[in-house]
Amino acid sequence: EKGRQYAGCGGGWQAGVGICRGAARSPVQLNSPPPPDVSRGASPELRYLSDSVAHLRFRHFGRATAAVDSAFSRIAADGVTTLVIDLRGVPGGDLSEMAVAAHLLSEPVPAGTFVGRRWWSTHRSPPKADDTALPVLASDDYDVGAFFHALRTHGAFTGRVEPRAPVFGGRVFVLVNRATSSAAEALAHLLASTGRATIIGERTAGAMLSPAEIPLGDGWTLLLPTADFYTPEGRRLEGRGVEPHVASPSARALEVALRMVDGGAEGGKLD
Repeated sequence: EKGRQYAGCGGGWQAGVGICRGAARSPVQLNSPPPPDVSRGASPELRYLSDSVAHLRFRHFGRATAAVDSAFSRIAADGVTTLVIDLRGVPGGDLSEMAVAAHLLSEPVPAGTFVGRRWWSTHRSPPKADDTALPVLASDDYDVGAFFHALRTHGAFTGRVEPRAPVFGGRVFVLVNRATSSAAEALAHLLASTGRATIIGERTAGAMLSPAEIPLGDGWTLLLPTADFYTPEGRRLEGRGVEPHVASPSARALEVALRMVDGGAEGGKLD
């Protein structure tokens, strides 16, 4: 639940606030349209479009590593050669989305840098991607506690994706749309920038600020942005999003991907 209203702040920051109440965690929007109705289930849905083509649909990333591992084990066992990863409508979640990248990359790669308030209190520019003084949080030891501990202690940290067996080496297509947000955008950008996937659909939301949950009492929760994200190339995705390789209306993105499969398009493929 990320607020749709943003206000300019010092140091180049933008801040959005979302408020949730009760177990249902329905967001209260202030002076903005209601968010799309998106399922919050974390488990991916795996189905087969043919004997060799699998469609892996995500709704949300929330402690999804075990489910991702299970899906890729099935994909490997079933001899899939082309994988369509569907991130349309995914509102984000936690960094367990990097487990997907870990099953698609054969070498360790930097995943980007998260920068919090403590960093900006002593620096006037974001950290460099190759700053060896920054702590590194690897994809195989990520948890929410480690995320916020690194921000509080160091003000910034770099993420790194470590390959995770089984590594899928076939073609990969990733479907995105304007509702693809936050953690899902970081994943789409990483797979695009490494050449591992062909991105199909619409430009993503550009909503990359990471919020902390602050209980307010009486069932209310404040989601307060506490960290910005910079890609390994030093680029912000906030307000910009990820551009697809192949533009398509959201509703037709899967159809376009399947036409590319039938036409022999390479997509992202490990050498």
